[in-house]
Amino acid sequence: MKNIKIIVEDKELELSEETSKIVMSELKKEKKEFPQIGDNYWIIEDDGGKDCFSFDDDDVDTEYLKVGNFYKTEELVDKEIAKREAIVRVKNYIKDNFGYDPNDWADWEDGATDKYTIYYNYKESEIDSDFTSDLKYNSFIGYIKTYDECEILIKNCKEDLELICK
Repeated sequence: MKNIKIIVEDKELELSEETSKIVMSELKKEKKEFPQIGDNYWIIEDDGGKDCFSFDDDDVDTEYLKVGNFYKTEELVDKEIAKREAIVRVKNYIKDNFGYDPNDWADWEDGATDKYTIYYNYKESEIDSDFTSDLKYNSFIGYIKTYDECEILIKNCKEDLELICK
């Protein structure tokens, strides 16, 4: 058999032809994408619980994938459930304390009225707010009417907002 020489970072390595074929075969293998037949995955059930299934690539699996109710690990599904529960708590806090539905009050064609959004500022490591009048950013909790309400919300719902925004 013929040996093959390769140079890596100015170091010369000598591999047998057989070893080089194995190495090249491994390098050429496609990355195994999730899910593959037999992989376990998690879903969020209608009642907010979770369940684990084995991927068979059938109609049920396809439906879960299509709507994004498909989690690779139990940890990921638990995190998503906690986030969804936090979103509901924050929206209810806004309704109960500020008197409006954060998803329903904003008129986006009215470019003169400010709408506030909550976000996580990674540079400052804190929950913060910003306003817009006509740019509708993605907001899981909807939009707040005033800066003062944002400050109250951040103070009283900080843990939930961190679960949502981080």
